[in-house]
Amino acid sequence: MLMFVKVVACYSLFAVVFVESVYVKDLLKENFETYDKYERPNYGERVNVTITAFIADADLVKETYDYLYMDMNLYFRESWNDPRLQFVTWIREDDLLGGEEVIKEIWKPDTFFPNTLSVRTNKEPNPEVFVRINRNGDVLLNRKLTASVKCQQELKAFPCDTQTCLLEIESYGSNMNSIAYTGKSVYFSSLLRIPHFEVKGASFEDKSIHLSTGEYSRSIIKMKLKRKINPKIEKPSFYKLMLDELENTNCTEVE
Repeated sequence: MLMFVKVVACYSLFAVVFVESVYVKDLLKENFETYDKYERPNYGERVNVTITAFIADADLVKETYDYLYMDMNLYFRESWNDPRLQFVTWIREDDLLGGEEVIKEIWKPDTFFPNTLSVRTNKEPNPEVFVRINRNGDVLLNRKLTASVKCQQELKAFPCDTQTCLLEIESYGSNMNSIAYTGKSVYFSSLLRIPHFEVKGASFEDKSIHLSTGEYSRSIIKMKLKRKINPKIEKPSFYKLMLDELENTNCTEVE
């Protein structure tokens, strides 16, 4: 009896996924035959892209006098509106879900991370990405990424210092007249642990950047790190040199 229930539940799950996939394909094929995935929504107007992020983990790869080298694992979500993807009335669901096969067929912002050394996505056992399209054309793109960042640090207050690690987000080829980013919220896991540091918070900052090709919209994730040296964890070689020069390493009164 239990096995039968499990089989039915499993069958129902695959049935739902199959039906939603068919709906999305029908939506793009039958109702938007002129849809151009290379043309942004409301061409001639600016597309507003809202960003949220959840930092699940971070690994301190290397630390030098000047930089922290860190791998950040995060769930990165972008949302925008594409009126061309509004639902037809015969579709019952309010949200259509899809994976890479759907993402490849729709327009999406050419987002990149200018201050990263590399950005990776996991493909195995399955691509860690999905898209959700709402009846009114709202699109949510959710990806799990690993971003390798090089964070500049200042050691004047060492070992009582606080560092800020940045992850910058902007469009690769569209200026702010075409795409504008807004950072809405960023969270981090309560289980997040970084050797020799305590995570004190994370926030967004939105700004415009002037480049030779024009003004660009940039959102910046700022992760605040308070140094908290753990004697049980192996330390970079320069720690000992700096600590030996200090008479007092008590940071209880230092913010």
